[in-house]
Amino acid sequence: MCNYIDGELLDDPVKGAHLTQRERKYAEYFRERPSFEDWCHYNFFLPFSFIGEFYEYGTFIDFINYQGDVK
Repeated sequence: MCNYIDGELLDDPVKGAHLTQRERKYAEYFRERPSFEDWCHYNFFLPFSFIGEFYEYGTFIDFINYQGDVK
């Protein structure tokens, strides 16, 4: 939820100035609102279902798309 709120602040030069580089990275994934289907895939992804939503949404998207640090 924090990343979603930070995604709204990315374009605001005053309120978005406080964001760290890590917060900016994960907020980029929320420039567009995820669809209900994407949300379901994230919440019911088998490795996450045993431990809860421990991983960032951006890490999940990178894993599914084979990009970033999980490549």
